[in-house]
Amino acid sequence: GTVEFIVEGEHFYFMEMNTRLQVEHPVTEMITDQDLVEWQLRVASGERLPLLQDELRAHGHSIEVRIYAEDPQHDFLPATGVISQLSWPLHSAFNTIMPTRVDSGIQNGDEITPYYDPMIAKLIVHGEDRNAAIAHLQAALADTEVVGLTHNLSFLSALLKCPDFVHAKPLDTGLIARNLSTLLSSTDAPSADAPSVAALIATAHAQYQRTAPKHDSNPWHNYDGFSVMGPSPLHYRFGTHEISLCFVPQGIEAVVNGQSYCAQIINANTIRVNDVQSTVSVTCLGQMFYVQEGNVRHTLAYHDPLKFDLLAEAHTGCLRAPMPGAITALRVALGEAVKAGQVLMVMEAMKMEHSITAPSDGTVEAIYFNEGEQVKANAELIKLQ
Repeated sequence: GTVEFIVEGEHFYFMEMNTRLQVEHPVTEMITDQDLVEWQLRVASGERLPLLQDELRAHGHSIEVRIYAEDPQHDFLPATGVISQLSWPLHSAFNTIMPTRVDSGIQNGDEITPYYDPMIAKLIVHGEDRNAAIAHLQAALADTEVVGLTHNLSFLSALLKCPDFVHAKPLDTGLIARNLSTLLSSTDAPSADAPSVAALIATAHAQYQRTAPKHDSNPWHNYDGFSVMGPSPLHYRFGTHEISLCFVPQGIEAVVNGQSYCAQIINANTIRVNDVQSTVSVTCLGQMFYVQEGNVRHTLAYHDPLKFDLLAEAHTGCLRAPMPGAITALRVALGEAVKAGQVLMVMEAMKMEHSITAPSDGTVEAIYFNEGEQVKANAELIKLQ
């Protein structure tokens, strides 16, 4: 267990004692080759401790990360949603040398709700020293895929590359706060650097496979761009990226944002572009494509030329819930004049409080929820004029 305390100068203030296994207990198990859960069961059955302190031997280095449903780009707010695609690094190339451990009770199709801690899993690695453990963990994160909600995988990858963390100088609880802007700018969010050419071609090919019917003897059911005048390219747009695919005997002739490339689809997760092979995983949910290439992750929106969004909001006076939760405080009344930055309402979700503030000066035109009521993510809370 743990004893928790606060230190101020030379004074120590006792807080509490947690006589149970902690979230980080796998690190102890990794470096001692002991099963602490088995120890608990043996002691609870009346047996003596399996080993005494001077009989324990620690070896190597172990690191654990918590994979959370949270949004690092928005103050690490908890996220909710259904996990549609989940894969762990069980087949990492490092596994033959160093062990990888995943502790999780989550599987494909499970929903992360606002009623519990949003931790998806713990990923624990072991290496002969700290540098080996960091390299192992970077590879393990690259082999981990979580699709369907916002998570912190890319943030964890950026943290492992942070010089302060790598060199442990200084290594303390203020490390993330000191490096937050750099960590967030290097996090592969949808607004970060553009996806690679391989990722864009793989995404366009995934859309082609999703829409093309099974090939049969009817030539009108063949969506590979065949025409009597020669192959005709298929055009796709994802956000600001334009991709054309033309199927030829050698593979695919692709044009990405005006540049030509030769590509071959090797298998479901492997693509070769101009003789350079890459591993790219693409998962589709509706019009959204979740693309992972190593530690780089992107979310791309498919532009369907046959659809038009008639529901886009033209006003900015509505304030919406950033996550599901409960209204714990209402600080304004109808008709009240408010100033930019003023707290209008307080929400609570997943043991956190979040203040809803006025984006600009205005007047409260409508209040849609009262104290104690539950709200869903993106629900309109207050309308300002």
